[in-house]
Amino acid sequence: MSGGEVEDPGPPPRTGLVVRPEGEGFYARINPRPAIPWARWVAGWVAFLALGAGLAAMITTDVWLAAEIVVSIGLFAGLLFAFGHGKGYIPVEIVVDDERVTWGGERYPIATVADCRVEERALVLVGQDGRALARVDGVEPEAARWVSLAVRASLPR
Repeated sequence: MSGGEVEDPGPPPRTGLVVRPEGEGFYARINPRPAIPWARWVAGWVAFLALGAGLAAMITTDVWLAAEIVVSIGLFAGLLFAFGHGKGYIPVEIVVDDERVTWGGERYPIATVADCRVEERALVLVGQDGRALARVDGVEPEAARWVSLAVRASLPR
């Protein structure tokens, strides 16, 4: 960042974040809690159940077997949705020092990072070209704000 004063992040919040100083920078572990996209899940379940009903109608005339097919496909869909959503709860580690920003295992040279900003319930690391380098969804607003300010304060001016 060039010019201007950088706001001091102050003490870290007590929820959703673990922070400790490390060398010439800091280590932060964010514990995201993404919102469940109920509308998308319900639409997906309805589609899977319709597919299951169509398959059951083609396969059998037995009502109990048809119901078992539809329920099995519905449970499979639920597991798929839960598995896809569950990855959003994995903690993300962010380490910033004088040379690099390590975000969830990916390393970015400090010179390629322009900003770290909060977008609703997401924390986004932005490169010099304006594109998002990394993102964490479902971050508590206080934790996202603190990490954003701490990363900004660590960037060379």
